[in-house]
This record gives sequence, structure tokens and C-alpha cells, in this order.
Amino acid sequence: MTKYIIIYVNLLLLALVSPIHSTYTPYDMLFLDYQSITGLYGSRSSGLGGAFTAVADDPSGAYYNPAGLIFSPNDSLSISGNAYRLLTMYYQDVEGPGRSYLRKSEDFFPNFIGATRQLSQKVSFSLSYVNTKRRDTNSTVWVTNPVYRPDLERISSTVSEYSNEFMVGPSLSYKIKDNLSIGASLYYLRHFTKNAVTDTYNFTDKTWEEYIINEQKKVSGYNPVVGLMYMPTEKLSLGVSIQKKYVVGGTRNNNLLDLTSSTLSSDDAYYVYGSPHSLNGVYQNKLSYLTPLTATIPQTSELRMGIAYFLSHKVLFSFDYIKISGYSKKKNQYEFITYEDIPQFIYYGNKEYETYRKPTENFAVGTELDILPFLTLRMGFFTNFSSNQKRGWIESMVETVVRQEIIPLGIAEDKNLSVLYFPTKLIRPYYADYSSPKGYTLGISFTGTAAVFTFTHIREIGNDMTFYYPTNPPVNLYYKNQVYNISITTRN
Repeated sequence: MTKYIIIYVNLLLLALVSPIHSTYTPYDMLFLDYQSITGLYGSRSSGLGGAFTAVADDPSGAYYNPAGLIFSPNDSLSISGNAYRLLTMYYQDVEGPGRSYLRKSEDFFPNFIGATRQLSQKVSFSLSYVNTKRRDTNSTVWVTNPVYRPDLERISSTVSEYSNEFMVGPSLSYKIKDNLSIGASLYYLRHFTKNAVTDTYNFTDKTWEEYIINEQKKVSGYNPVVGLMYMPTEKLSLGVSIQKKYVVGGTRNNNLLDLTSSTLSSDDAYYVYGSPHSLNGVYQNKLSYLTPLTATIPQTSELRMGIAYFLSHKVLFSFDYIKISGYSKKKNQYEFITYEDIPQFIYYGNKEYETYRKPTENFAVGTELDILPFLTLRMGFFTNFSSNQKRGWIESMVETVVRQEIIPLGIAEDKNLSVLYFPTKLIRPYYADYSSPKGYTLGISFTGTAAVFTFTHIREIGNDMTFYYPTNPPVNLYYKNQVYNISITTRN
């Protein structure tokens, strides 16, 4: 045990005192979304913590399990739901003790809109809109004399992030027997992301460097959902559904401007212009060529298996198991630089880390209780494991040291060209954010003569170790996500 403690201390000291050869580039670290469960949709389902696969008898069942739509207690139902979301991510001691970063996203948006109608005793039709992802973040950071950067006097950073992903489409549910049904939904998917970053570094030698980044990405595709529901007894219901994202098109544009205190004209500035077709840099009228941008999202699949037990007509217990597949894509990562004395071709490997996701397994449990004929209480719990890679302290220290002191592998070199190899994993650690919070839900519904008003509070809390800068040691990330859902269900 003593041997491992000594190794750990030596690695930590080496990481803190090692010189950093280059300034952190924010282009490498635009924040990515690694949450498995990106939201809860609908009035009953959100109150049950998302444990709705074996129930699915209102319009939100189109997302969870369309087979359940035929068992709706009313011939016609419609839901209109809005959500107020407050996301807080607190990165502790990023630049040393007491130097923490706080990122907030606050937004009000339509969460779920849907309607279902029974066309016959055996067929039900539904239309629904689901806002699966939403983030609107603006943050400004000002740090003087950062502990982990002795060459820096001051850092200022302004980040603006906006992302939105929604699905809209029809659903059909068919009753095979009185206790058996199948269903399917076909969603059109649209994803939009926009980021703006300005980072300024003031060095102790009175020089400075500034990065200005603007990026925009649009992706379209479709997301089919198929489901099955079986009720072996009047009190027990079993449900299963599977869905998968398919991308059919996308665009992405990125521009980066790198300015320094020695920039005297536009020729001295470093520009990068990127798209899915090309990514080129310009410095002193000479070009550099980089791997074209990726204009897609992780095309994962999701399997849900649920069980619901109706203790009586007033009490319900439900459980869901959710398995989300991983996603990986191979793409050669390279950079060809012509403005050096000897042109350089740098190869980073063929792993595309930006869209990499590992598989996750989560569960959700919920209960529903009719307190009064017009008042219903719901409670739920769910896990939300990250699809990112987790790093332990010792592994993180090793990678931090190697990342600071790395020497590229020279494959070939002559007076006309230098060919180098860097492992992408050590240059651009896209596994920066890691958080696996646990969620708690509490909902209450008031039933009127023709409508049901529902208020649900969703609270997620997590505390994990993560990276903020690739050249700094890992830090604690305190994650808190609070969502307030308000929905109105009308029935005929």
C-alpha cells in the first residue's frame, strides 16, 4: 500500500511542477452532453421517474412504449406540457483552492405536446412532439494567478452554449388481444447546437493570447420506436420497447481566430475555417489542413423493459430497466502544417472521440397514489449514468503528466517533410465531463371535469471527478439539475 501512495504523490508533484508547453485551446474542449437520460416527458411518466414502459396509456406513451396507447382510459386525450429547467455545474478548485468555475443553464421550453385518439376498438392513433435535449448556458470566468499555470498572470473566459433537440411524429397502437398489443412511432429528429467562446490568456512576461471561436451544427434524422405490451393478469402489466437514432444529414461550420500580443497585421493571426468537407488553417498566408469536422450525433439505440403492478385502482407501482447502446466511429485524425520551417504531417490515430459513447444501464422506479377522487400523488427515482469514460486519480495523473511532457513519435523526417504521430487520446481528451447523477421526482395532479392539471418537480444530484482543462489535474464536479414540469391533460 505504501508503494502505491509514494507513486501517487510523485505523480501529483510532477503534474504540478511540470512546465506546460502550449496554451490550452478551447477548440479541443467544447462541452459535450454525456447524460444517458436527457429528460422525462409527460405528466404521469415524469412523476413516476420515467418508469412508464409497462403503463404508457397517455400520449407520452408514444415515446416510452407506443403499444400502450390503445389502453388509454379515454377515447381522446391531449397533453400540453412546459418545463422550466435550472442546470448548475460547479467545478471545484479548477485553478487551485478557492478558484472554482460555475456554469448555469436556465430555460423555459415546451417539454411534450401530444394527442391520441382511438380509431376503433383495436386501433389508436397519436401525434406527439418531444423536446429531448435543451441547454442554454452563458458563463464568464476571471481568474488571476492560476495555481496550475505559473506562466499565467490572468485568465478570462466567456462561453455561450445553446443546444436543442426535438422529435415529432405519428404513432399507431394495435390491440391483438384484450391483454396484448403492439405499437410503433416514427419520429423526425432535429438537432441544433451553437457555441461561442472567447478565451484570453495574460502571461507573466506581459504577453497575451486570445482565442475566439464560433461554431454551429445542424443534424437531421429519424427515430423509430416499436413496442409490445402484455398483461398476464388484471393487476400486472409487462412492457418492452426499443428505439434508435438514424442520422440522414447534417451541416457544421466552425471558425477560430488566434491572436497574440505579437500580432501586427492580419497575416500574423491564425485563422481556422471548418466544415464537414474541409478544415483549413491560415497563418502568414500559408495553409494548414486538418481533419474535416464531424456533422453527426451519436446514433445510439435504447431498450426499455418495464413492469407495472396495480395494487388496486388507487395504487400503482412501476419499474423500468433502460439499456442504451454505445457508439463509436473510426475517422482518421490528422493535421498538415505548411507554415513551419519544415512542413509537418501529424497523425492522431483513427478514433473519433467527439461522438464516442459507452453503453449504459439505468433503472427507474415509481409509485402513484390516488389520495382523493380529484387528487393524485406520484413519486419516482431514477439513475442517470454517464456515457463517458471515467478516470481514477492515478490514471488521471499519469495522463496529465504524459499530456504535458509528451514527445511525438517521429515516423519520418527530412528537409522537405516531418511525419509525426500523437495519440489523440492524450491530445484532445473529449472525456472531459463525467457526471452520473441520481434523480428524484415528485408530482401532483388535480382532476377537473374535463382536464387534469399536473405539476412535477424533477431533481438530479451528482458529485463526480471530471476534467475541466486537459492540462490540469481532475476536479470535483457538483451537478444539480432541477426541472419543473407543468402540464394540462384534456380528455373526451
